[in-house]
Amino acid sequence: LFIGMFIIYNSFSIAVTQRRSEIGILRALGAPRRQIRNLFLIESAASGLLGSVAGIALGILMARGMVGSISNMLEGIYGVAERADEVSADPRLLGTALAIGVITSMIAAWLPARSASRVDPVQALQKGRYQVLTAGENRARRLAAAGLMGVALVLLWIGTSIWFYAGYVSIIVAALLLVPTVSLWFARALRPVLKWLRPVEGALAADSLIQSPRRTSGAVAALMLSLGQVIGLGGVGRESY
Repeated sequence: LFIGMFIIYNSFSIAVTQRRSEIGILRALGAPRRQIRNLFLIESAASGLLGSVAGIALGILMARGMVGSISNMLEGIYGVAERADEVSADPRLLGTALAIGVITSMIAAWLPARSASRVDPVQALQKGRYQVLTAGENRARRLAAAGLMGVALVLLWIGTSIWFYAGYVSIIVAALLLVPTVSLWFARALRPVLKWLRPVEGALAADSLIQSPRRTSGAVAALMLSLGQVIGLGGVGRESY
């Protein structure tokens, strides 16, 4: 869900950027900010509902197909000989999962929806640096990340399980705060290489990344978390055998 929220956030950020002219027209015709925000939130709720229903159905099918393999794995790792014949599909559990899917989708779309509601009608039809991070915002993110890193080192040094996981979460949050800044630096460093490889397309692609660090950082953060989780869970799985 945490990684999925970043994907949803990135998708709606792109949607807001693509619909700037439409949002500007609605605002010029008198649509209040609240209405623009609610349009995107309703769209996110509908998307979350469809995705949650499809995810529940796919999850039940996958669970039924994997139940035998999981039983064999538990028997091999923990020495517990337990065979599951069916998959529990408690309606309360499924209803909770459905509600969580819709709510998390709306939470992920909140910032893009708020950004859409604040679009200036005059600037909506202008193409330019709409999502550029300000210097003050970048500085605040770096300071917050540095503080969280310091807290994480102290928590990890304590070593107990609860504080260890708190430090682990602090490191993840600090890394997420640094993603816009680092991705912007990396895009600027990558621009000469892309321009050398493809003088026109490469320069345009790099400029697009540089001019929209918010949109870029959403995709980078989602990929970073996904890859980190895969490597971490893969290491745990290998050490369990």
